[in-house]
Amino acid sequence: MIVRLHRLTLAFLLTAHSVLGGCAAGPKSTKSTIAAPTTLRVTHHVGGTHYRTIVAGPVWYQTFGVSLLVLDAATGQLAGTIDFGAIGETAPATDMLLDDDRLYVVLRDEAVVELTLADPWNPQITSRVTAEVLGIAPRLLSRAAGALYVSGAGGVVRWSDGRLMLADQGIVSRVGRATVGLVACIDRRVFRLDDGAYVGSASDFSPLGDAFGMPDTLIFTRRGETGSLVGLMSANVREVDSKRATVAMGGTVRSVRAFAGRLWIVGDDHIASYEITDGALTDPMR
Repeated sequence: MIVRLHRLTLAFLLTAHSVLGGCAAGPKSTKSTIAAPTTLRVTHHVGGTHYRTIVAGPVWYQTFGVSLLVLDAATGQLAGTIDFGAIGETAPATDMLLDDDRLYVVLRDEAVVELTLADPWNPQITSRVTAEVLGIAPRLLSRAAGALYVSGAGGVVRWSDGRLMLADQGIVSRVGRATVGLVACIDRRVFRLDDGAYVGSASDFSPLGDAFGMPDTLIFTRRGETGSLVGLMSANVREVDSKRATVAMGGTVRSVRAFAGRLWIVGDDHIASYEITDGALTDPMR
C-alpha cells in the first residue's frame, strides 16, 4: 500500500515536470543585467569626540571630531571652528601639540596638520603632511631635545627633516629624553631612537615635571594582559622603587597626569590618585 502510493506520487511529479517543460527547456537564467554596486558607505554622525585640549592663556583649543574648536578659556564661548575635512571621509583629530606660534594636529593614521597662530584666535592651516609622505600612520606628537616628533604605527619621524626611526617595529609611543638619549616605547619595551637599542621596560612614559623636586624623573606605564603598572622611573629608564613608587591598576590605563602634588591615573572604571612624597607614592585615593 505504502510502496504503491510512493510510485503514484513519483509518476505524477515526473509528468508534471515534463508538461511544464522543465526537462525540455532547461533552467531559466536568473542572472541580473543590472550591475551591482562595488562600494557601500554608511555615515552616522552625532556630535563628535573630544580627544585633546590645550589652553594657552585666554585661548582654549579643543579637538572635536574632524574639527578644531577655538574657545574663550574664561567663558567657554566658541570663537571659531576649523574643519579638516568632511565627516565620514576624514579621520578624527586625536592629538595636538602647541609649539611657540605653531599648532600641530594629528588626524589619526591619516595626516598631520600644521597651523600658524600668528593670530591665536584665528588659526590658519599652513601645511598638511599625509601618512604616505611621513612613511608612518601618525598617532602621537611629542617634543624632545628641541625637536618635534610624530609617532605612530610603523615608527617615529622627526618633523624637521623627515628622518624615520624605529621603522616597521610596531606602534611607537611618544618620544622622551633619558640619560641614554632620546627614547620611545614599543609594546612593553623602551628603545633608543638613534640606534634602536633596547634600554628598558615600559609601554608609555611622560616627564614628571620640576614641581615635585625630582628633576628628570619620568612617569611610566607598563601594560599587561589583565592590568597595568604605573610608577616613577629614573632618567636611566629604571623604576625608582618597585615597592614604594609603583602601583598596580586593574583594566586599561587611559591617562596618567601629575599635578597639584599628586599622581592621577585614569582607568576604564575609576580614577586613582597618589601623593608624590620623597620618591614614593602615598595616601592613595580612589
